[in-house]
Amino acid sequence: MKKPSWIAVTLAALFAPAASGQESAGAEPAEVQRAGTIEEIVVTATKREANIQDIPASITALGGLEIERRGLVSMDDYLSTIPGVNMADRGVSSNKIIIRGVNASIEEDSTVGVFFGEVPLNTVSRGSTADLKMIDLQRVEILRGPQGTLFGSGSMGGAVRNIPNRPNLEQLEGKVETGYSNTARAGGSNYDMSGVLNLPLVKDTLALRMVGYYYDNSGYVDNIGASIPRVKALADQYGATVVDKYGVGGAEYSGARATLLWTPTDRLSLTLMYAWQDQDQNGETEVNLSLDGYQNFPMQIANLYEGDERKASDLDVTNLLIEYDLGWGSLLSSTSRLNHDTLEAEDISKDFEIPAAQTREHYKEAFVQEVRFTSDWDSPWQVIAGIYYEDLEQNIVSEVPWTGAPEAITETPFGDFLGTDPNDLYHQNDVFTLEQTAVFGELSYQFNDQWSALVGARWFDYDRRKIENQTGVFSGDGIFEDQTIKESDTSFKANVSYTPNDDTLIYAQWAEGFRVGRPITPAPSFCDSVDGNGNPGSDGFLDGTTIPIESDGVESDSLDSYELGGKFTMLDNRFQANVSIYRIDWNGIPVSVFAEPHCGFSVTVNAGKATIQGGELETTYYFNDMLRLEFGLAYTDAELAEDSDALGPKGTRLPGSSEWKVNVGMQSDFELFEQPAFARFNYAYVDGFHDDIGATFTEAGDYSKLDLRAGIHFDTIELEIYGTNVLNEDAITHVISDPYIAYQLRPRTIGFDVRYRF
Repeated sequence: MKKPSWIAVTLAALFAPAASGQESAGAEPAEVQRAGTIEEIVVTATKREANIQDIPASITALGGLEIERRGLVSMDDYLSTIPGVNMADRGVSSNKIIIRGVNASIEEDSTVGVFFGEVPLNTVSRGSTADLKMIDLQRVEILRGPQGTLFGSGSMGGAVRNIPNRPNLEQLEGKVETGYSNTARAGGSNYDMSGVLNLPLVKDTLALRMVGYYYDNSGYVDNIGASIPRVKALADQYGATVVDKYGVGGAEYSGARATLLWTPTDRLSLTLMYAWQDQDQNGETEVNLSLDGYQNFPMQIANLYEGDERKASDLDVTNLLIEYDLGWGSLLSSTSRLNHDTLEAEDISKDFEIPAAQTREHYKEAFVQEVRFTSDWDSPWQVIAGIYYEDLEQNIVSEVPWTGAPEAITETPFGDFLGTDPNDLYHQNDVFTLEQTAVFGELSYQFNDQWSALVGARWFDYDRRKIENQTGVFSGDGIFEDQTIKESDTSFKANVSYTPNDDTLIYAQWAEGFRVGRPITPAPSFCDSVDGNGNPGSDGFLDGTTIPIESDGVESDSLDSYELGGKFTMLDNRFQANVSIYRIDWNGIPVSVFAEPHCGFSVTVNAGKATIQGGELETTYYFNDMLRLEFGLAYTDAELAEDSDALGPKGTRLPGSSEWKVNVGMQSDFELFEQPAFARFNYAYVDGFHDDIGATFTEAGDYSKLDLRAGIHFDTIELEIYGTNVLNEDAITHVISDPYIAYQLRPRTIGFDVRYRF
């Protein structure tokens, strides 16, 4: 393991303070704050407002000012700097968050809940998370550890909550921002613009807040297939096309959001929000590890999408939030409707040595309703109670078009298998539905000024159906399945906290997390072509494994988390340290097992048990009212707890998370030309890790990333310059299929932003 570069610390000299008088960046500040001290951060991670230091749980929060100061737009901009968190970013609509090592396969349902306000975004995305851009946010909350009681299925590792700004009922306000940057290596120019407008329509009663944005990011991968003799010969042999193209993988993002807030009385408020986001990526950001640097060699995929690989995403979110203050508590109703359509078209010649592509279109609709009561009693007892309903439908349409000359299909090594019809390789039209109902609650009791306890539970019941229809030679004899899996269960939580004084909190917590199961598809018959002795024939098992080729489905997996933590404020409120240690026992891990040799299909099973142990440390220190230092450290040890035929022997490390992570941030606020200014850096070190559970892939991680940003503000005009990945590391961030599909850090990007406020 390479040791972390501590260049970030030595760079502190560049940010020496010049003068006082500028409030530091961070989450939304409290109304009263002494200069040079840590501001109070109020979050709603527990479904009620509370100071983050008073919540007995492991939480990190970034406020709106810090989001701006760091230039955060997407989740991958900041998650690498959060202890215990990793993210697999594979381009538009293809990302996955991992918290505390809770991950066994990149393709399985998410283990981290992602929310935009009250809206659960990954309800509609299997294996990935929709990434609404971070424009006009009040704050972001990252909750580590299972959140099954309040946030339900899929929050086994934790939850990420993006909280948008509410409309301002009192005054007209807004901002306009534009920026330009340039990405090194094969990259190019990047452009962005965004705007926010707040309109009080009826003072103190009705207001409308509107947000719009557009980003055009250059690609940075060179496709050089035409320069590789083997690839060029393969294309020529089958009448396919391969060309060299540079700087592919560029993406355009556009979106808008409108929020209407109506407060007809002092007790009642109604908030209606509509958000839309469209993303389009021309070419993959995948690299091939058999080549140098940012390079790959896909063939052109015939006349599909101008012959290039492509990813696209169209997301619509509508949410109606009704809140009523009872005086002794509050009622909240959140009604959400989500539509998320995605497209992926990729060349698969590198996998099968034939000119073919695969297109996948996902059409997803979800309706989510939650109603909950939060008490505000003049009593040591407090309660949160609610009901949750979710109705999801997802349609997957996939094709494998032949991209060579039609007559050449019989000339392939698979000629007899493929047949003579290039339009009949593979067709998929599947429908998935999920209906889930849950009842949840938490009850807390304050014994005295020092001791408190909390218990919680969530009962859930779901019905998940899969209607699968696959035809074509790659589906064997064809597949038609109509499967349903039903299940009911309860997830529990208990927490005890001790507050010896106003500056110290110590807590112990046991919590369960869960993820709903699902029906699965059997592998085609040609994936069971040899018996257990290696002879031709069928034995009912996936070739090279002891996994049945057919299965009744995957049941819910669950985990138990045991955590001990402390939150400490010292040195006259200038130093803050939060620390936690934990152990997680994960049971019934679902994993996709592929045949050996690879037949292109897999079977998913509940395959084993794992134990995850680790700890996190976060500190903030104000040297004075102009300079602050942040430091984070995380250790994650995630291993199989027993031998598993599908996963490996006991002690095998789980994929997707590094053992060590370090992050350092420093910010200086000062005056320049008698105007308020700031400068900051963020440094992250990610230890090496593997993305496959057998650790046979090339190691990812083991890199340092340094980001710099500085700015000066002239009343209504703000000018900022920045650099991301300033060290220009070309490190591997994730490996999905070695050597064909890997991802690297975006090369060094230098740019500036201009912002006007009114």
